[in-house]
Amino acid sequence: MATNPVPLPRPKKKEQAGATTPVPVPRPERTGQAEATTPVPLPRSTRKGEAASVCKICENGPKVKWKCLECELMMCQRCEKVHQKFLSANDHTVVDIRDIGKYETESKTKQNFNKIVCVNHSTRDCCMFCKPCDQTVCPACIATTHKRHDLIELCEGYAIKIAKIREQQENIDATIHSFTRGSEELRELKCLEQARCKRTRIGIRNYEQTLSDAVKKHVNKLLDEVDQKLEDFTKTIDTKETEWSTACQKLIKQRNQVNDVLHSHDAGRVFTTPDSRIEQNIQSILQDNTTINHVPEFVAGDISIIPELVGSLKRVSNSYNPVPIVIKWYSTDVKRCNNIISCPDGLFWINDKGSKQLQIVNPTAEVMKVVYNFEIGVNDLSLMPNGDLLLCLVSNQSILKVISVGTLEIRDSPYNVSPHLAHCIHVTHENKVIVGVKDNGPVFPASGPRQVIVMDHTGKQKQKTDCNIEGLLQESRTK
Repeated sequence: MATNPVPLPRPKKKEQAGATTPVPVPRPERTGQAEATTPVPLPRSTRKGEAASVCKICENGPKVKWKCLECELMMCQRCEKVHQKFLSANDHTVVDIRDIGKYETESKTKQNFNKIVCVNHSTRDCCMFCKPCDQTVCPACIATTHKRHDLIELCEGYAIKIAKIREQQENIDATIHSFTRGSEELRELKCLEQARCKRTRIGIRNYEQTLSDAVKKHVNKLLDEVDQKLEDFTKTIDTKETEWSTACQKLIKQRNQVNDVLHSHDAGRVFTTPDSRIEQNIQSILQDNTTINHVPEFVAGDISIIPELVGSLKRVSNSYNPVPIVIKWYSTDVKRCNNIISCPDGLFWINDKGSKQLQIVNPTAEVMKVVYNFEIGVNDLSLMPNGDLLLCLVSNQSILKVISVGTLEIRDSPYNVSPHLAHCIHVTHENKVIVGVKDNGPVFPASGPRQVIVMDHTGKQKQKTDCNIEGLLQESRTK
């Protein structure tokens, strides 16, 4: 009968090449018929990425039992003994493959301060950290340049440097947030000024109807001046956006470098990372008090004089803030109106996602009369130029649904985002379908890919935009 294998002892760090060799597993006694031995179970990390079928040294031994954490080599019992004789492997840690997960977790939290080469003396290793000079020093440095300086242990200096780098990271993140928020305010300001320009033009056009051909030339002059004011304003805002975007990209690059240092677990890189500061020109951009010339408003003039009759433009100092006016209101029987779309025939589509109701209604008096009610959960919907209604269902489907104009049938559309799931949609005037997709996990927190896909009217994907680890969008096109 075969004997059970003796469990392998967990190896310790070797102090020298002649360290004790781990006890090998004795082979079971052979009987008249070969008996199968139970394979050593690999840890989860080994099964996924390190399941070596043969030894990485001899490439012949089929029974892998050891791994060197420094060399990242999987070895058989015989090659593990050979590995001990390497002079460069004196300080290496060889572990049982069953304990790889535990050792790798511990190695990520430990730092090796034994091999930090001195910047000034390349043949010496650093042994202390000089607080006033903010650098690591070797014995030669201590004896010459750093006499009587405040010296601390490398581990303490490492903690100080890590704290400074983390503070720098927080400052960069805060500044990026300020840039992002400022850019949103600039875009909103641009939209408001465009609305002001539109309102001013409408006022001029309405007043123009009462004038004769003699004043039309002056009217056109005013229109050109309004357009020029908007163009000047737009150029100012675009210049500011470009400056902020450039500065923000610099900060993102700097943040990536800092993140690389933090995630490298390399003490040498940490100590050699300078304590950089946010550039003064970036701060000046944030505090820039550039005067923005807004689009002027139209003021009606006196009919006795043509220039005064047509009107003039007055300079304004405040942003346009239109107040919406309720023209008419209607009541519905849904609890919440998540989406509402008007149709060319005067009907409306209303979606209540929570109650899973999609209604087509007709506004009569003060009530929305329900023409038809679909009991279906819809995440988002959009009306196509031909009148068809495109649906993105709550049931996490890859194929968008469509309700053709004049029908009540819900059927599959040619728009397929497989293997992803559609979450939101938008149809442009050019009949392009834009779909926001995700994986089969929860919406928040994000646990998988997030993409924006653009398709033509046939359902062919023309453009794809991915969200990277910084939360930014990266564009890619398909032929």
